[in-house]
Amino acid sequence: MVSLLQCSLLLFFLLIYVRISNASTAGCSESACGPRISKCMLLKACNCTITRETILANKCTCCNECIQCLDRQFTQCCSCVGLCQVDKKIPRVNSYVDRFEPNDEDPLVFDRVSKFSKLGTTYSFPILSEQPSNIGEFRELHRIQKGKGTQCTVIYLDECISHHQCSRQCATIGAAMLRWFSTGCCECIGHTCLPYGSNVARCKFCTDYDEGHSQNSKKIEL
Repeated sequence: MVSLLQCSLLLFFLLIYVRISNASTAGCSESACGPRISKCMLLKACNCTITRETILANKCTCCNECIQCLDRQFTQCCSCVGLCQVDKKIPRVNSYVDRFEPNDEDPLVFDRVSKFSKLGTTYSFPILSEQPSNIGEFRELHRIQKGKGTQCTVIYLDECISHHQCSRQCATIGAAMLRWFSTGCCECIGHTCLPYGSNVARCKFCTDYDEGHSQNSKKIEL
């Protein structure tokens, strides 16, 4: 005859299996998290009701212990016990800013290209129209103000291009930096700008980008 202890253990492991199986559809890996979850359940570290509601109401009586028990496997296994949302939408980065190592001739080349080239649209604006957001940018602003101008000049290339193509073309025309938008718009940034140029995509023929991006993308503001 099956003992009471055996029945209890069987029921316990059945509950663990059901919990992990239900969580598997939400991103919980049974093979990776099964042993850790079993250990935490045996230690009664995750045995309370863990839901978004109990967490928000600060009524999760075992959350601290459960987090400690999951230890380094927390990000991998937190969805198995309801401590996190694996389906949470991660915002897409709208643009990337890269900086080049400057050569002495680059500012001269960029200045000429911005005035005479038909590569794209030249756009100038006061650097103070976009306030610096950290100490490094304030230092850069102080350095620029010592120079001869307070106008930031950027060039928006007309066509949609990849990040790699944007980097190559901006470096070629002597830009100090580039900003590449997820729409494929490429902004080459001049040498009298703060370390980000303009955060608005103004490329003439590029509001969409074909490589996996939305076909209805509009101009981006960060």
